[in-house]
Order: sequence, then C-alpha cells, then structure tokens
Amino acid sequence: MARALAGAVSDPGASHPEPRIETTGTLAAQSSAARSFAVGDIVRLNSDRVHMTVRAADSGKIGCQWHNADDDLVEFDFDPRELTLVRRRASEAS
Repeated sequence: MARALAGAVSDPGASHPEPRIETTGTLAAQSSAARSFAVGDIVRLNSDRVHMTVRAADSGKIGCQWHNADDDLVEFDFDPRELTLVRRRASEAS
C-alpha cells in the first residue's frame, strides 16, 4: 500500500512553471511613477486605508508618518513596493 501512495503523491522537488503576468506599457509606467515618492506626498499601505505623509524618500526606503487611533504621531520606514500613492504634495507655485 505504501508503494501505491508513493506513486500518487507528486514530487515536491518537481519543477513547476511560474505563472506569467502580462503588463502593458501603461500599467508598468503607472507602477513606476507611483513608486517614486517625494516628501509631502500622501500614501497608504497597499493593504490598508490609513493615509500617511512621506517624510523622507531615500536609501531605498520611504519614511512615513501618521496619527494612530489615540492621536499619537507614528513614524515608520517602508519598502516603496508596499505603498500606493494617494496624491502628490501640493505644488509650491504661488
């Protein structure tokens, strides 16, 4: 019986092709633009709705700050791939 089961179980080391994800040039451009954040931009985590302000954008990390439910100021550095642009900072033209 052990032999019958061994043949029925797939080999975990077997190579399986990775799924292909097609992107259009427009989607790739939007994705690239959204990942170049500037100080003052409003962003959110891809998995959350809380808006955060970009306070630093260097060294491959994006420093953000926001107020939590207790109105405490919270700061954290994120990988830019974890963030979605909500809106660009207001222009300084007067």
